[in-house]
Amino acid sequence: MLFGTCAGPFIKPCAKVMGAFVIAAGLFLASPAVKPAKAYEEAWDSIEARKSPIKCKRKVEYKRIKSKYKNYSIPFKVILPSDYEISDKKYGVVLMLCGASGARRGAGAEPLYFSVWCKLPRVMDNLSKQQLVKKDFEYAINDKELKWFNEKLMENPFEDFIAVDLWHPSSGRDLNYDKFITEELFAFLDENYRTIPSRDFRAIDGACGGGAVALITAFRNPECFTAAGGMQTDLGTFPYALKFFEENKERIKAAGLKFNLNTNKNDVCNSYYFYTKKDASGNKVKVADGELATLAQMIENIGLTAEVNVFSHCIHGYSAYRYPNGHQTMLFYSGVFKANAAKMKPEDLITAGVKKIDEAGIIKVEGQ
Repeated sequence: MLFGTCAGPFIKPCAKVMGAFVIAAGLFLASPAVKPAKAYEEAWDSIEARKSPIKCKRKVEYKRIKSKYKNYSIPFKVILPSDYEISDKKYGVVLMLCGASGARRGAGAEPLYFSVWCKLPRVMDNLSKQQLVKKDFEYAINDKELKWFNEKLMENPFEDFIAVDLWHPSSGRDLNYDKFITEELFAFLDENYRTIPSRDFRAIDGACGGGAVALITAFRNPECFTAAGGMQTDLGTFPYALKFFEENKERIKAAGLKFNLNTNKNDVCNSYYFYTKKDASGNKVKVADGELATLAQMIENIGLTAEVNVFSHCIHGYSAYRYPNGHQTMLFYSGVFKANAAKMKPEDLITAGVKKIDEAGIIKVEGQ
């Protein structure tokens, strides 16, 4: 069934006003009031001027692959789990495809979109604390949403994985880019990092146009991924994404793909709208009135589920990916990987490296 979270209206945090008075030189001096914390959205030109790595608790590595399918070198950054260098654990992988401003930098440029501009390493650091506060979102979140995040973390704590800040040529019809991902990139990651080489621990997502390309790639290659999604997905510029879903829906259904779609009330690409009409019996029925709503219904119609979240804060762009949308996306894939691990047989978990056998012969989850 379709899960939807429609966030409430924008609520400003209450100001804390100090009422203490200090007597000095026979005068009553009032302490200055603390200003209310407000949601902050940094200007795009300021964000896109940044090239230095951000401070975080995980290692980020810059890599390139000379693709035989694309005939040029494709750049990406590997964002490692915080415990990667002190553990022999294996991890799932989520590919994160950049938005249009990242794609325009070209294949010759260092990827900065998720690893720097969207502060994805810090998003994952925040989730690793297992409890979030409004400052983690720069106050771009309301009380109801924050409570929802923390209830999710309490119910199902975040488990780290490998994220890849990936450049793409901004084309949903590029079959050679599909082959680069499914045949070259995953092979490179499996060979050079401690990944779990199984589709049950591989996912693909992205921002804006990158979200559309990510979904299209998953639609055409459902056997290669366990889940796919997009943040503020620009299905208006990529309307043929729905066509690729329709053409491959039987394969998508057979693969049991899981989907995560999030947007924001003030996002110009938000197309998660419905209207109601009466059917032949006079009953009111909900009808999709936008591309994102249509996709969610198409997914539901073949018996699969899409988690859909519409957040109250953030316009289109980096603040959404840094704050509510980015945190929800990473939390979603952590849950998917954990659920897939829970379904595996003990011997398969050991073979995949998800679990180990200790000296007493007891199966244990690595890191516990």
